[in-house]
Amino acid sequence: MHYCAMLLIRVTPPRPLVAPEGEALPAEWDLDVRPLVERCDVGAIGDVRQVFGTCGGGAIRGIVHAAGVLSDGAVGNLSQADFERVYRPKVQGALHLQECCTEEELEFFVLFSSIASGFGAAAQANYAAANGALDDLAEERAARGLKGLSVRWGAWRGGGMATDQTMERMGRVGV
Repeated sequence: MHYCAMLLIRVTPPRPLVAPEGEALPAEWDLDVRPLVERCDVGAIGDVRQVFGTCGGGAIRGIVHAAGVLSDGAVGNLSQADFERVYRPKVQGALHLQECCTEEELEFFVLFSSIASGFGAAAQANYAAANGALDDLAEERAARGLKGLSVRWGAWRGGGMATDQTMERMGRVGV
């Protein structure tokens, strides 16, 4: 199963905000927003539909898709399964989220990509391709007038997916 953290932002029914002194705040400050973090298999459309179903139609205002899976290997040694292991949660997941959301009410649609999509990385052809597809999806959404942003994250040391070897190699080339 391919899990990822999926952050959906939903707006709850408005309630008046009150300043500490008891004075009412301007109505435009009433941003009663609640983040909803769900763990599901975004590569499975049924799982994504189930999460959207628990939120209620039109209640989701933004999406952050942060799937990250590695299946490294030299290009000649990568199998179809290696490509699918990375592609399914990242790309299929993003397409499933896009399919399930109510576009006219979405305020943001953010995809976590990687700088690997721009310059590649040793033994990560599948990862670079999947992240490139996310970048393309964000551009395609923008061309249609929809919200879409692909963030090409760099390597994260300590808790990220980059190994010490990767960090050393990137340092040698000035990244």
